[in-house]
Amino acid sequence: MKNINIKITGVSSKFNPYVTIDGNKVKYKKNSFGSYEINYQTENETVELAIFKFLELQGKFWFLFALISFILSLFGIFEPFYDKNCVVLDCLYKLNLNEQNNIKLSFNNLITQSRAVEIDCDCNFEEIKNIYYIDKKAKRNWLILLITKILIWIALVLTLIFILKKYI
Repeated sequence: MKNINIKITGVSSKFNPYVTIDGNKVKYKKNSFGSYEINYQTENETVELAIFKFLELQGKFWFLFALISFILSLFGIFEPFYDKNCVVLDCLYKLNLNEQNNIKLSFNNLITQSRAVEIDCDCNFEEIKNIYYIDKKAKRNWLILLITKILIWIALVLTLIFILKKYI
């Protein structure tokens, strides 16, 4: 059995990428230092480590889902966070494993760096892809959603004022 210990640094609570090993999504836990850790065991000699992040605002029915989420979350009070930068992440590594593998993934400042993730590994690895980009369509959709939310809030306030004037 081969152990894989992954430490993830440079990730905030608002930017949570998906991490998969051989296509299986792995969950990471926050440690006492503010970084995240993954402990994974496998029998394979080589594994594929994928790190990616996709946006809800890229989907086919993004406006419908965002509007329903906005209304069900009491008009945005409990709504999940939508990243206004709209960063899409796609990284893939092929790792040749030892018995004990310590891997450190450091996320770069995505605005100033050309590479999304720096990997420090005590095993042999091959970097297949390590890219990120800002999705212009998702950014435009985010702006449309923001304007829609503001208009809904204005309509709610005007409706409340109208009701209060009528019955008071």
